[in-house]
Amino acid sequence: MNCGESVTLLSDFHDGHLSEPDCVSVMAHLIICLPCRGVFQDLKLIVTTASRLGNDEQITFPNEAVIWQQLDIGVVEIH
Repeated sequence: MNCGESVTLLSDFHDGHLSEPDCVSVMAHLIICLPCRGVFQDLKLIVTTASRLGNDEQITFPNEAVIWQQLDIGVVEIH
């Protein structure tokens, strides 16, 4: 497995959604590849942090639908 293949599978690997052969391949790659292991560690940190923030009742999150509407309205073509 090369780095490109590994990185595309990391999210599913983290979530336990890979077949056993793919899981073994990703694990083997992470053992030998320090950069991909770093990406995986970053992914785990992001998921953990997002989960903790999502459970914090003191944090108010904006309405995602409204943000997407505002982005669609604000699109300006530049030529």
